[in-house]
Amino acid sequence: MKFCVIKYGMAVDLDRCTGCYSCQVGCLKENSLTAHTEGIQLFTQETGTFPYLKRIFIPRICSSCERPECIRVCTQDALTMTDEGIVRHDPEKCIGCNLCVSACPTGSIRTGNGGEKLNKCDWCHERLLEGKKPVCVENCMGKAMYFGALNDKNSELSKILIENKDNLYVRREAASSLPKVFYIQRGGNSFDVLKNADLSEYDLFDSHTEAAFGLENNKNEYINSVDMMCPAECSIKLLVKDGKALKICGNPRSLNNHGSLCSKGAAALEFVYSADRIRTPLIRDGERGSGKWKEISWDLAVKKIAASLTDIKKRYGAEAVVLDCGDLTDHEPYMILFHAFGTPNTYTHSAICDTNRRWGPKNFMDDERPLPDIQRPLLIRDKEGGLRLRHRHDIKLLINVGANPLVATRFSYMSRGIPEAKITNDMYYIVIDPNFTNSAAKADLWLSVIPGTDAELLACMLYYIIVNDDPDNSDRAYIDHDFLGKYTEDWERFREDFLVQSRLTDESNGKKYFSSGWGEHKTGISAAEIERLSHLMGITKPAAIEIGMHGAAHHTDGDITSVLATVLCAVTGNIDVPGGLVFAGTVKPKLDFPSAKLGNDSVISRVVGGELRSGRISELHKDIYGDYPDAWKGALSITPYHIKNGAEIKRGPFKGLTYPIKAFINRTGNPVYTGGNTGEWISAFTAEDKLDLIVHIDTHLNETGKYADIILPECSFLEKMGLSDQYTINPEISLRDRVIKPMYASETPFGIMKKLAKALAEAGDREIDPKYFGRFTSEEVLLDEELKICPSMLNIGSPLPYPQYPEGARIEGTPDDPNVYLNDKLIHKGKTVTVRWLRENGGIAAWPVGYYRYRRGDDGSISKCYPGTVSGRFSFGFGYGKSSNKAFVWKENNNCFRADTRKKYPFFLITGRTHQTGTMTQYCRTLSGLETDTDRILTKDGTPGTGYTVPVLLMNTYDGKRHGISSGNIITLESPDKKTVCGKAFLSESIRKGVIKTSFGQGGRTASSEQYVKMAKSTVNVNELYDPSKVNKTTGMPAFGDIVVRIIKKEEDKENGS
Repeated sequence: MKFCVIKYGMAVDLDRCTGCYSCQVGCLKENSLTAHTEGIQLFTQETGTFPYLKRIFIPRICSSCERPECIRVCTQDALTMTDEGIVRHDPEKCIGCNLCVSACPTGSIRTGNGGEKLNKCDWCHERLLEGKKPVCVENCMGKAMYFGALNDKNSELSKILIENKDNLYVRREAASSLPKVFYIQRGGNSFDVLKNADLSEYDLFDSHTEAAFGLENNKNEYINSVDMMCPAECSIKLLVKDGKALKICGNPRSLNNHGSLCSKGAAALEFVYSADRIRTPLIRDGERGSGKWKEISWDLAVKKIAASLTDIKKRYGAEAVVLDCGDLTDHEPYMILFHAFGTPNTYTHSAICDTNRRWGPKNFMDDERPLPDIQRPLLIRDKEGGLRLRHRHDIKLLINVGANPLVATRFSYMSRGIPEAKITNDMYYIVIDPNFTNSAAKADLWLSVIPGTDAELLACMLYYIIVNDDPDNSDRAYIDHDFLGKYTEDWERFREDFLVQSRLTDESNGKKYFSSGWGEHKTGISAAEIERLSHLMGITKPAAIEIGMHGAAHHTDGDITSVLATVLCAVTGNIDVPGGLVFAGTVKPKLDFPSAKLGNDSVISRVVGGELRSGRISELHKDIYGDYPDAWKGALSITPYHIKNGAEIKRGPFKGLTYPIKAFINRTGNPVYTGGNTGEWISAFTAEDKLDLIVHIDTHLNETGKYADIILPECSFLEKMGLSDQYTINPEISLRDRVIKPMYASETPFGIMKKLAKALAEAGDREIDPKYFGRFTSEEVLLDEELKICPSMLNIGSPLPYPQYPEGARIEGTPDDPNVYLNDKLIHKGKTVTVRWLRENGGIAAWPVGYYRYRRGDDGSISKCYPGTVSGRFSFGFGYGKSSNKAFVWKENNNCFRADTRKKYPFFLITGRTHQTGTMTQYCRTLSGLETDTDRILTKDGTPGTGYTVPVLLMNTYDGKRHGISSGNIITLESPDKKTVCGKAFLSESIRKGVIKTSFGQGGRTASSEQYVKMAKSTVNVNELYDPSKVNKTTGMPAFGDIVVRIIKKEEDKENGS
């Protein structure tokens, strides 16, 4: 056997590539490139007409050809090939003649800024010397990229190439140069730019060498931490030198992101070092909203806040203060402070965005966020009791309803899990969405549904399964009667209530409810397709349904959609089985939050109608004891109404009390932009004699912050400590360790808590006990207190997570040696998870899990551990008993639009969240050039160009032509209440007729990075059109998705597309 130097190559599995841009952004940041014309380029090819569309992605990477044309034409020896077969560029020898640029058949050599800088990928040669793979390979969310030795038949790359030799392609124009980047496509070639590769032409596979990656040879030290660019909170590693974070990469120890890093994460340092950071406390120096500020000291800022809060508390009670902690973690210090202060009105962003989606599973199984079992690898026991990472997929059918997990995901593992399950387990993937999203592009079946009719479609599926179920026919045995009989309650009551509704005739179309014909009229999906979809759900095991937040839940009837999706998974026997819909909350590590023990159960007195009454602080909650008793997260979006009119308590001991809202404390949230109708929030914030105090705490100024009286600068996520109990289905917790010191005069949440607590105590607040707050001497002390019960999971399921301990025992402590309790008695003394332990163990703790947690392993009886319902059984009651005796209640979403309204306002206006954009990432220049279906770079004629992406109004080509609209035109949309917004149209075949879609979180910005503020007049903030009366009466969830509009005028774009 011949040994020789490594000859490197690369392969890209196009069936796994989801178009996430992580390779492109990672390349830019790793190599300090500034323009989107440099480095790797992600190319998207879309073909077909609605609804027969195809979209495929191909990363354009330098192929380091075996017969490189660039080297042949270079007269200065500035381009050479290394012994490993990598073509490199020497800028010292280069004279800028650009002969190589012209000669390169793939266009991989380009000139950068102003044409004076040559840009040439060298497969991250410096990283290779350190024992690392190229950053594009490491970051890839879909694990679609492979790198290694071509001349080692035992290397992963060679095995992949040989295994896929019949599905292997190279760039067509470079084929004669023998490119060493190969592309894998199963089922035939879909790219014009590719042609079949013939490995026999390469003289690379006869020798042998060894190439090891992951054994880093450099002496640089990386600090483990957790990203906070979105709530996925991926585990990361950072290279720090002289107190500055230089590089960021994924932590391979995490089962969540498994070393990958999305485009947001890769660009995170731009956010941390943004020039737009709030640097010091500020006080308003003009009218609210004027944007005029004066710098003040921390001491003066907290004294003013404390004086105002204590005055409000004395005059109106602590309940007159509202705390909104926004959409980020690390809010426990604020919760501790304001629970001690005594207000029951504390919120996170869950009160705005996600209660509808959580309603069904919360009531059915007391688990708010079950997810498809597609997380891999998974930590699990084998048959011998050994611990292993399980990679094999079980799921055979996945249905996404209004969900776009490959773009809008907060679960990065889905980007690799969905393609992986399709390829390795023949999973059939269905996407139901009005828009041909990137997820739909990877689906086996895309069904373009009428917006707001997801519940109608799911109801038709359930009806078909119920009436056509035949246990004696293997092709019709849809329902798992054994599961329903042993482990659930109220199924027969739910079934009867559902069928009673199905026997009624819908006056709008003369058809029986939930029949396939009725469903076709409501959803726009043919009756035959509905029946096929229903049959697939009934007969395919295991299967799972996931509904989306923007697409399915942001409607008036989003709770019904959630109920029906849960019921469909339950009746078909797909709850907590391998490959089904799996408990998330049952294995999510629990923390011992001090705030949960403060305030809410304290007894207070209030005078109501001249009568002194007593009750708990929690019984003054403005929503739960007001108009929304079932809204367990609260109803933050109706706060503007309460600011203007007061909060009326309608139940409990304080019934009849109305109190004012006098202070609004906003931490890293932006309710003016995302929390309901924008105009209503501004009106409430600027109303005379209403709010005495508005405080904004954040790293950057946003639309809500513009109306603050005092602004406090919170440091970025790299400058503080915290814990991440990530948005995953695996039990994993990570330490957000401090990487750099707080910049400017910014403070940590812990530091702000301590400063405000001291100021409140000095101002005379008796509920703020200096001794209590004095016990938290550091961030680490507070985190250790939270960790002391972690993960507090029960030893249940199959396989049993800890077979050496009794079934049902409670596990608290480190994964390898936990403290174990049985009936609250310690039976094994182990080690408690601490900050120090996490630091010493790669920043992450992950525990093993099992399936079938609702039943005991010995006799199959109910486990009485999960679900967390009163009976220990899955409940079909769904919590509507407070307003109805029925187990099933039907609400039809689009009935809120009368026929005459729909005729005059014929377009549904919908939104989608794009993974690489949003309210935090607008300060990252690298992200502002990435295109999605609703973010486009437009030149004057509407064709792709260079510059910043614009959140466009995506509409069907037919609709645009019918209205005389071209891509790039500015159009004005009007809602039924005569509110208007303007935006740039983009015509495409990828969206249903009668639907307009735009991005959520970018358009209409009035406080953001400069480029987004400049384009605010030609981009859309959809919440300006949201009708604040459209709130789900059960969950308190605003119906952001229930917007209809008409096009009232068209203007030619005179801004040259910027």
